[in-house]
Formats: sequence, C-alpha cells, structure tokens
Amino acid sequence: MAIVILDDGSPQSRALHEELGFPLEEQPIGYNLVWSGEQWVVRDPRQGPHFMISLDFKKQRDVLAQQRVSVKKDLLCRALGFKGQSEYCVIDGTLGFAKDALHMLTFGIHVIGCEKSPVTFKIVDSAQRKEPLLLKDFSVHQGDCLDLLPRYSQRADVLYLDPMFENAKKKSAPKKALAFLREVADSSFDVQRVIEEALKLGVKRVVVKRPLKGQQLYDKPNIVFEGKLIRYDVYTG
Repeated sequence: MAIVILDDGSPQSRALHEELGFPLEEQPIGYNLVWSGEQWVVRDPRQGPHFMISLDFKKQRDVLAQQRVSVKKDLLCRALGFKGQSEYCVIDGTLGFAKDALHMLTFGIHVIGCEKSPVTFKIVDSAQRKEPLLLKDFSVHQGDCLDLLPRYSQRADVLYLDPMFENAKKKSAPKKALAFLREVADSSFDVQRVIEEALKLGVKRVVVKRPLKGQQLYDKPNIVFEGKLIRYDVYTG
C-alpha cells in the first residue's frame, strides 16, 4: 500500500519524509499522513473530505474509566493475572492503536508497547506525547516484538499479544482504523516464535487474544478465559 505525507511545509512533515522515505505530496491520493499541529493523523481523499483517523488518548481513557468494572470481573485483567498488584508490568507486543494498552492503564498496569509498523508507531507515539502525565506508565517502542523482548522481558510480568483476527468470513467491512492497521501490518509476525522466545526468556505468562471460536495459535493453553465474542489463551512458563 502506498502511503504519502502531506507536504504542508512543516518541519515535522519534512523530517518524517527523510526518516521513513515516504514521498511528500501537495495533493496526495490514498492514505496520507498529516501533521495536525500536535500529532500525526491519517486522511484519505478517496473516502471523503471528512475521513480522518486521529487518536485521542485522553478521551479514550476517560471513556474506559467510566466503563471499568472491578478487577475481579474484568476479563482481560483476569487473563493477565492482575489482581491489583503494584508495579505490575505488561509488554503489549502487538500494540496497534493501543486500545487494549489503554484498557490496562485504567487499572494502573504499566504497559511497554511494541509496534513493528513505523507508520502506526509514529501515529501512536505522537498521540502519547500529547498526554505525558496522563500516560506516565506507558512507553512506546518501534520494532519487532521478537527483537525487543530480550531488552524488556526481565521487567515484565506478562506478554500480551493481539494478532489481528482473520476476516475471511466477515460480511461487514472493518472499521476504518482496523482497515488501516490491516493495510500497514507486517504479515511476517510469527506468533509461535514470539511465545516460545518469551517463555525461554522467563516471562511467566503469555496471553493471546483470539475470537471465541478462532483456532489456537500455539500449543494447548494452560488456561482459557472466555467472553461473549473473544477469549484469551494463556500460556505459563
């Protein structure tokens, strides 16, 4: 997929062009990265003048905080083995747009986010830098989870993985953010190898998010936590 950067004359656009090598265009066609003055957003003229993907972590976290249930009832917290411990740390190895990371942060979990796609990373990183105090327990790193694991595995209680679900049987089109993430995702991500490496490095718990009826991506899980639409397969060292 071709991604271009809107040439608005800003130093941020020029710097990103030089860093990632994406072309600068004054009238881009297709997905284009636009510097809003505070963060990177995504626009696509093909989908209309009002199409925009923009991350508002403060708003998202406020909504999640209002919806929050107790730690004992929250399915993700249960899968992560989080019971309110202080300094609990999770590596989110497939960060995406950080939806699940924000969920964890609302419970006081420290999150180390790993994002392989440089485009997705730039969008998330710029949104995170807008809220440094709100997201003080959240660090974002660009690179393959497999390469970053040795650096952070000793600090983490859990490795969390959310490989994008197969969509072959879906009749409806994915939401615009998910559609974009699918476009820029690296298909070489090896879930099995990442799980094996994490357990070798001493990570005590690996949690893999799956659709409720989706196939297992590794050996038989030690524990499974099921919701109405999704489940979490848990592997322990």
